[in-house]
Amino acid sequence: MNTPLSALAGTRAVLFDLDGTLFDTRRDIAAAANATLAHFGERERPISEIATFVGDGGRQLVARTFSIDVNDPRVAELMPVFIEHYLANAFHHATWIPGAREVLKALGGVTIGLVTNKARPVTEALLSLVDLPRSFDLVIAGGDGPLKPDPWSLHHASISLGLPCAELVLVGDGPQDVGAARAAAVKSVAFTGGFHPPERVRVLGADVVIEHMGQLIPWAQGLAALRVA
Repeated sequence: MNTPLSALAGTRAVLFDLDGTLFDTRRDIAAAANATLAHFGERERPISEIATFVGDGGRQLVARTFSIDVNDPRVAELMPVFIEHYLANAFHHATWIPGAREVLKALGGVTIGLVTNKARPVTEALLSLVDLPRSFDLVIAGGDGPLKPDPWSLHHASISLGLPCAELVLVGDGPQDVGAARAAAVKSVAFTGGFHPPERVRVLGADVVIEHMGQLIPWAQGLAALRVA
């Protein structure tokens, strides 16, 4: 960590990104993307390459997969095919990011939320298939409003939870997360073990940088203890 977790003092709710932060979904996303490419007679792409397209929502992912602009009219034709394939295989290969499940469990009694750019249908499908240690108090997904790094989702979380932005923390693995947090005056934790190159994540300007999600467990337990007290 480049900054002690004491930088997160005053936290009353913890918000998490999904892909690359809680779950490694690269294989399932790549499978859906490649199935969509095959459907339209295009050459498949490596999982490692498709993984770099993740983070800015489904439309941007599909546009990058097909090497077209996100505003290209063809995206509207491609998206339903991608979502169909992903919904059919939403959790075949996805796994917990090491330590992530334990962090959620350690936050017992603390308000937690999910703030993802992933489309709501596939977000809900994934959450329905996984054994969560506890439910989220709030879920904001792609399509609910402007995507991260726009601060809308964090402002919406603040209003929905009845807490000021200064009392929220967002944990994520990419520039979208840190950018949204900074724009909303929300504290941020950047995780270098997700889908983005660690060297890129370290220089984003997050309040705290971690290399393993398990590093948050003692802090999470402390928050939970304060909640009980």
